[in-house]
Amino acid sequence: MKEPLKFVNIFFLKGDRLIFIGMLMVIFMLFTSQMLLPRILSSSGLMLEIYQQKKLLVFTVNKLPTEKESEWDLEGPAGGLHLVYAPPEGFYVRSASCPDHICVHTGLINQASQSIVCIPNEIIIRLVADGKGEGDALDGGLR
Repeated sequence: MKEPLKFVNIFFLKGDRLIFIGMLMVIFMLFTSQMLLPRILSSSGLMLEIYQQKKLLVFTVNKLPTEKESEWDLEGPAGGLHLVYAPPEGFYVRSASCPDHICVHTGLINQASQSIVCIPNEIIIRLVADGKGEGDALDGGLR
C-alpha cells in the first residue's frame, strides 16, 4: 500500500514565518517613512523664493488673493519668463523666452521643496517651509 502524499510547504520553513512578517513590517515602515516623514518634517507654512542670477528677488509672498491669479514677469539673460500663481493649485510658468522651455514643462509646484528652474534665464523659483507649523501644501493661499 502506498503512503498518502504529504503537503510540503516549500515557501516557509520552520521559523521563516517570523522572518517574513518582520521583513514585511520593515518594508511597510520604510515606505511609510518615505511618504509621511517629509510631510511631517516640513509641516509648516510655505514661502516663495525667487532667485535671479544668484540674488534673492522675493523671499515671501504673503496673503495672495485666493479668488484670482497673480502674475509676475521675471527678466533674465535669455529674455525672461512669466510666473503665475493660480489659487489654490499652485505656481507655474506660463511662458518663457528660453529655447528649451523646461521651466514651462515643469508644471505646477505647490508643496515645500518643489522648484522650477530656468537655466538660460538663471532663475530659480522654489517653495520652502517657513517653520511656523501651518501646513506644507497650498490651501488657497500662502501664509
